[in-house]
Amino acid sequence: MTTPFVLPMVSLKFKDGRQSEEGMQLLREMILARAFPDLSLEERLTKITKIFDNKETLDYLCSMSGGHIYI
Repeated sequence: MTTPFVLPMVSLKFKDGRQSEEGMQLLREMILARAFPDLSLEERLTKITKIFDNKETLDYLCSMSGGHIYI
């Protein structure tokens, strides 16, 4: 069994509670890059519904991660 490599957190919220769109976008891109490594970012964005029922589900997954990324 291997231990996962933990990367620094991605900031998803500001101190005042507002969502960081930049952080959410980075997590979306990371998840889609893992799902579709051979596609460009634009092509990946068109494939969201191949693995999620809609974009909001992807955003929910990003939000629930708390900004933690595992390899």
